[in-house]
Amino acid sequence: MLACAFFMSGRRAIFGCLLVLALGAALRLPALGWLPSPSGDEGNWVGYGQRLHMGMGAALEANAAFVSLLYAQLIAAVMGWIGPEFVAGRLVNAVAGLLTIAAAWWLPTRLGSPRVGAILALLVAIHPWSVAYSRVASVPYALGLLVLFAGPLVFLLGVERKRPFVVAVGVQLVSLGAHFSPLCLVGAVACALYALPRKRRWVLAHGWTWASIAIAEIHVLPVVQGALAVARAAPEIDAAVGAPDRWLAFLHMVTTGLAGEATVRHFSNAALPAAGAWLLAVPVAAVAALAASRRLREASLLARFGALYLGVGLVLLPLILAPGREWEMPATHMDRYLFAVLPGFLICAAAVAAEGGRLAAALVAVLALWSAGATGRLAWTYAYGHGVDHGEFVAAGGSGYRGWMVADEARPTLEIVREAAQEALGPAGGLVLYADRSFGPLGFFMRGTGIGARDVRRVDLPSHPSGRFVFVFFSDRVLALDDPPSAPPKYVAAGRALRKRMEEKFARRSLIRTLRQRDGFPLIEVWLAEEPLLRRLRMAAD
Repeated sequence: MLACAFFMSGRRAIFGCLLVLALGAALRLPALGWLPSPSGDEGNWVGYGQRLHMGMGAALEANAAFVSLLYAQLIAAVMGWIGPEFVAGRLVNAVAGLLTIAAAWWLPTRLGSPRVGAILALLVAIHPWSVAYSRVASVPYALGLLVLFAGPLVFLLGVERKRPFVVAVGVQLVSLGAHFSPLCLVGAVACALYALPRKRRWVLAHGWTWASIAIAEIHVLPVVQGALAVARAAPEIDAAVGAPDRWLAFLHMVTTGLAGEATVRHFSNAALPAAGAWLLAVPVAAVAALAASRRLREASLLARFGALYLGVGLVLLPLILAPGREWEMPATHMDRYLFAVLPGFLICAAAVAAEGGRLAAALVAVLALWSAGATGRLAWTYAYGHGVDHGEFVAAGGSGYRGWMVADEARPTLEIVREAAQEALGPAGGLVLYADRSFGPLGFFMRGTGIGARDVRRVDLPSHPSGRFVFVFFSDRVLALDDPPSAPPKYVAAGRALRKRMEEKFARRSLIRTLRQRDGFPLIEVWLAEEPLLRRLRMAAD
């Protein structure tokens, strides 16, 4: 593999590390503010960061309080540096992605495995999950991936070098994961299990370890309490219903995700058909089996730890999700949770490539090339074309979440919508109305313009003194209404309902802007409409 050329000590190793970091930066930083288009929960997190930046309070919604506001605080800190720009939210995750690459190189090298470190850094740099979630602000999971790489490897370094203070630092790093996702428990459990054998049990009896655990409890306990409250309030899921399909969906998501395909499916229309993607389970399972083999576990510390880490992730991932999510993970967007198993798998892959012989190295090289190709397919989709939203569910052919689709102008779609709304509404102002969660960041983009933005999926249409409104819809062709499988029915219905309300209750309707995708395919429609005077008077009287 390419990284092996730079595993040697001295200046060549430094040059190799910088080269891989440069590759990682080239995949994460260009056009960070608009590729892919701002969407969904990105509006929430960047909005929280902006409120904190302005000295205002911020609080997570009740159903999202299973993490802390640490991510928002980091966004606010970046805004203090570059200003209240949308890209600040994404920059936090992009930097986390670059730090993960550096940690993946440096820590195995400190453990005496420079070849593993070089290969591991390259795998992290090019993997579609690591790239794609370093470029969006919808979840703080790039930070979770950083913690799950750095924390356990620092802990491992402390254990193997018998340095209690380093072990304590590892515990602190692992505990930070609670602020980003309950799934970061995977790292803590893997470290605890690694310390259980008699020869390593000194870790569990040392004062530094328990002092670090006590400090961790102070900042982790409130987050854990919030996560438990969310789990208790979540609807119960009967695990016995459709169990075979749930496990098959879980295995499909994990195996195709570790090979990079699940991420491509979520972000674009360029993924393999669901049935064909099953073939990727073969090399993924082969790498895991090789890492867990007795010969490699005895030959490589990192193979031994990686196999344990991957096993813990595979067991805990569905169990942690079960209380609050559809744990079978049949939906395309469930690939976001792969950060809980990706570190263990990539550590296994790097160890197999470095220590498993030529055939094993060739197997990992094939997976790495596939991963790089998947990342390239994402880049090609953003740059040259896109398609339609085929729905959430993999088994039904779902792919290409509409929220990430890119317009034919080199800037965020919602910035173009803002410009159209300002031109149409003028100094008198008005309101921008939408009924699709993908348009959530409109609230952020409209701030400071004097024009509000409202999600009206579950509420009555508001009134405004100007009587003028801008309506934002996805094109029917994007929602694939005439070409099943279609987008999620609830979102299709919400868009149709808003369009119907606009047609029934508003006058002087006009299509003022049509956004197209890079291949010319319709994307977003922006309409201007006026509220009839009689309705305005009635609303004012009420």
